[in-house]
Amino acid sequence: MRRDPYSAPSRGTASATAGLLGVTLVWGGSFVLTKDALAEVPVADLMFERFALATAVLLAIRPRALRALGRTGWRHGVLIGLILAFSCLTQTYGLRTTPASVSAFITGLFVVFTPALSALVLRTRIAAATWAGAALATIGLGLLTLDLPGSGLIGTGELLTLLCAVGWAAHITAVGAWTEQHDPYALAVVQLATTTAVCLLVGLPSALGRGAIGLPSRGQDWLTLGYTALLCTAAAFFVQTFAQRRISATRTAVVMTMEPVFGALAARLAGEHLPARGYFGAALVLVAMYLVELRPNPADPPRETSEPDRDLLWCRDNQYSSTRSSSTPHTQTLRLRAMATIHGSDARGTDP
Repeated sequence: MRRDPYSAPSRGTASATAGLLGVTLVWGGSFVLTKDALAEVPVADLMFERFALATAVLLAIRPRALRALGRTGWRHGVLIGLILAFSCLTQTYGLRTTPASVSAFITGLFVVFTPALSALVLRTRIAAATWAGAALATIGLGLLTLDLPGSGLIGTGELLTLLCAVGWAAHITAVGAWTEQHDPYALAVVQLATTTAVCLLVGLPSALGRGAIGLPSRGQDWLTLGYTALLCTAAAFFVQTFAQRRISATRTAVVMTMEPVFGALAARLAGEHLPARGYFGAALVLVAMYLVELRPNPADPPRETSEPDRDLLWCRDNQYSSTRSSSTPHTQTLRLRAMATIHGSDARGTDP
């Protein structure tokens, strides 16, 4: 049986998987809560308050976290933060006019977009399973969004959410490329602070017109702010870092596909309904996600772990370590190959 050179050690696998599943649960529940809060608080204001609170909490826990982050780390953190701001703002603006369950499944398409985007960035071939997954996801997206009650073709909200999914794919790709070079906690603080600044700039013109930044006026909206800032943002970053040190990238991606499922369940409990066609489309989106992330490799013969594989294991197990940031060109190439395989393509130019 072939050994997966990118698999994480088995120690702590159960707790890591449970922790990551908890992250997807709180993220899934945030769609309904955020949609309800948007009836009272402007999008940019709510996002600014969420990320400002999360940044403050992370800094309060580790006030010296940024001291060891060099100029390159700051640059990478800011760039990741800009991508994160784009993803969160497009998702939240889209959520204003999109059913929460539909928004959850469209957002989940980042699982399909990530390997394609990684292959394009690394200039590698896109696997056939990725193309098939993209086709299934497109059909599922159409069934989810076309001719919904009260709408015609795909609306602006759905298009914004689709852009959000592309943004999340870019975010995953950027984090995968840069996080091994820096302290992940410091990198998280910089990207959250950058997102806070972007949201403030986006919401500032409207806030100046109103004379103040919009704050929650209802108790439930304050609970939503605390939930999204503390659980969905600050805590989720810590738990995700913990989990990805202990489980493989494939298992991480599979667990992440539960986010739209939890989002749809939360929307259903809140009284939101989809036509039967919409549920079939949601099922196709899930199939597409699993097809992309669980494609088999029948052409690969069994083999022992080679010297390059041991280097890749070092890259995987130490992707969050800043102690060996001055890597050689050889290990950097191996890291790129590992990231390409993790996200759905082989950097050597062959289908996996």
